[in-house]
Amino acid sequence: MRILVVEDESELRQAIARYLRGLGHAVDESSNCRLASEAAEIYEHDVAILDRILPDGDSIQMLKQWRAGGKRLPVLFLTARDSVDDRIDGLQSGADDYLVKPFAMEELSARINTIARRISAPLFWPLATMTSKLTRDCEFKPLPSMVWLFLKTTANSKAIFWLTKMNCSSQIPAFGLSNQARPLCFIWAKAIRVLLFANLVQ
Repeated sequence: MRILVVEDESELRQAIARYLRGLGHAVDESSNCRLASEAAEIYEHDVAILDRILPDGDSIQMLKQWRAGGKRLPVLFLTARDSVDDRIDGLQSGADDYLVKPFAMEELSARINTIARRISAPLFWPLATMTSKLTRDCEFKPLPSMVWLFLKTTANSKAIFWLTKMNCSSQIPAFGLSNQARPLCFIWAKAIRVLLFANLVQ
């Protein structure tokens, strides 16, 4: 995954980045809201970790701007503000999770993985499951780590295409699908394309 870490305390930010890189993630670091917003526009991140109070403002306002602009980047707040009201404010602003300092790196990693699993769940899993049950020879399973393909549909809009892996018992050239399974698989793919070109998934 590519993760954006926004934290003004340099030692803590570097420690988090070093730990996440050790787990195989790509990490971009920012120390304030301005740099974080610039990084979020340039790169496609899977998760953003935000400290609340930054030198140029409260990141909760930045997150509200992201959500108002249609940016659906998953966000985890990592902050010392531990009151119930603070947590509620963070979650209601559009955050996906809220972790209070001090914290264990292992818990941070677990929460990141949980957010990623939840966000990357295949949009058409019910249809894929139904197709599998009907054909009995084509089973859809999510990739161990979901692949996100971002397609530029307009200058300011991105479409997310969820890819799945097909394990099929009937092997035919190129597709590995039986003649019975192929039409239903095309229906599944067409449904995704409709949403992509309608800009319903951003």
